[in-house]
Amino acid sequence: MIEWLIQQQFIVSATVMVVALITYTGSDFISGRLSYWLWVLVPLLLIFNNIPLPVAASDSHELSRYVVGISTDIVSDDSYFLSYLYSGGVSLLIAYFLYQQWVFKRSLSQSVSVAENTYLTHQVDSPMLYGVIRPKVLLPKHFHTSFNAQQQSLILQHENTHIQHRDHLWNGLALIVVTCFWFNPVVWLGLRAFRLSQERACDESVLHRATVKEKLAYAKALVLCAERASFRGNPYPSFGGKTIMIKRLNGLQSFRITTKPMIGAAITAAALLIGNTALAKLPVDSMPKTEVNEAHPVQRVDPVYPVAAVVHDVEGAVVLRFDITEQGNTANIEVVSSEPLAVFDDSAKQALAQWKYKPRVQGGKAQRQTGLLVQLDYRMGPEKEPAETK
Repeated sequence: MIEWLIQQQFIVSATVMVVALITYTGSDFISGRLSYWLWVLVPLLLIFNNIPLPVAASDSHELSRYVVGISTDIVSDDSYFLSYLYSGGVSLLIAYFLYQQWVFKRSLSQSVSVAENTYLTHQVDSPMLYGVIRPKVLLPKHFHTSFNAQQQSLILQHENTHIQHRDHLWNGLALIVVTCFWFNPVVWLGLRAFRLSQERACDESVLHRATVKEKLAYAKALVLCAERASFRGNPYPSFGGKTIMIKRLNGLQSFRITTKPMIGAAITAAALLIGNTALAKLPVDSMPKTEVNEAHPVQRVDPVYPVAAVVHDVEGAVVLRFDITEQGNTANIEVVSSEPLAVFDDSAKQALAQWKYKPRVQGGKAQRQTGLLVQLDYRMGPEKEPAETK
């Protein structure tokens, strides 16, 4: 799991930074609605970056073999510290989101229903859309006394526009991405930019035909909500969030219309990014058996003999299939067979993921090699047999 997360960091960080940059600096030439839709590139590129490669480009069934023995390098479960740390972070975030869900759901029992799926509650300081599956509009208790009739109507249009845009579902997907990549600060910055795009898109939908007087009333409502808003750390965006208020107020001065050329340029850019990511996953042509078997590691990390296997005097072997990238790294590691089942799998995969190879060069260019096999034999004998690779 950790290896997979590391492999995704470049594509996730690069995509998020590009779209966030467009969101924050592109308000003068791109509409909020279009910048909002650009965020679909994040899940799309993640999907295309994980398209499985065809199995085994090599016809060879010969194995490179390596014998794993007991040494002073055996470590305890502390060697899985990163996995425990990551799992702990994910668990804390999930627990926090569930707690917030429970708090809001509980507050609904003490709230006042003012319309279908719309409630007055003391739990919020600013209007907001709550929920993912069945969204509800939550309004602060002071809603009718703090805003005039025109402002109330515009605010309710804004929140209902969120529902029309299916923003509750997009927010749920955003929370999943943030939870999976909680350790990456770029993802958290991206969440803020994503929320800005979302709010700007709704602002434009509500005010695209509004009069100057209505825009002024809307801006005053935003400022009033921001003044009353307090940071409660809830996972749902509110109408008057302070962090993105200035950007939204600036956006009210001049809306950008989403023209056909703008849409065409965005679709072209997205298609190029997705196509490049998908093509990068395709393997090169199959290589002759003799050339494939010439691969050999230039840096090898000894697998850790699992403590539980040492304690119970267990021996075994794991056969792994893997690729060698153009940079000499191992990739797409998968277990072909293991004996005993699953005892040494994690140890073998974690070690092989750190091996370095001299990549095959053809025509002066490094080539990707796919479908190579290696067998790691775990032996309790006092002497470690010399490593043998082909």
